[in-house]
Amino acid sequence: MMQDPGWIFYPANLEYFIAYEERNYELRVAEASRGIQRNRSCPTATDYATAQQQSGRISANAVGGLYRRVFLRRLHPHIPPNDLAQEKSWFGAPIAALRRAIHATGSFRVTAFRPEDLSQLRTLQALYARPDPDLSSPISPPIPRAAVPSADTRDDRPPSKKRCLPSGSLAEDNASETRYDQTRESSHSKDVHDWVLGPRMSTEEIVSRYASVF
Repeated sequence: MMQDPGWIFYPANLEYFIAYEERNYELRVAEASRGIQRNRSCPTATDYATAQQQSGRISANAVGGLYRRVFLRRLHPHIPPNDLAQEKSWFGAPIAALRRAIHATGSFRVTAFRPEDLSQLRTLQALYARPDPDLSSPISPPIPRAAVPSADTRDDRPPSKKRCLPSGSLAEDNASETRYDQTRESSHSKDVHDWVLGPRMSTEEIVSRYASVF
């Protein structure tokens, strides 16, 4: 069974793969925010070997990066345990080994893993299980401002008081009656003033002012 294959091996430096995945995911999130869908990038055998060479873990002549072996069952009882615990170089794809090791963490013999390795393998499983970053929705165009009327079309007159009153209200009716009364009084006052024949008015002034009326 995949969960209990007997023995497995995986990269000895799991922290390198955790850091690589976190950086790659941040890059994919940044690309997605600009509407670009980028596929996940995983370290190759060459990437892992180069990183180990730079850290001094392996020589330039090594066939590949270092891997750790875990025996879920004692398949070789004649081999001393210390020999089996030694890390070995391998030239294959590290992601294939990691996938098999992550599956094996579901075994009942999970105690065969080093506690720190088991924790890091499950961290990698959680990181690889994250969904792809969602593409951001396109930026909405700015809302245009309302057109400002030009000086030729703008009405600078103050709004009528009637517009500020609710239609059909008692206040509107009272305001209309008030305006009518004021207009009538103003007209009446003007008529009275215009038609008054005062003692200071001469006959010529009276005839010139009211001749058109008769």
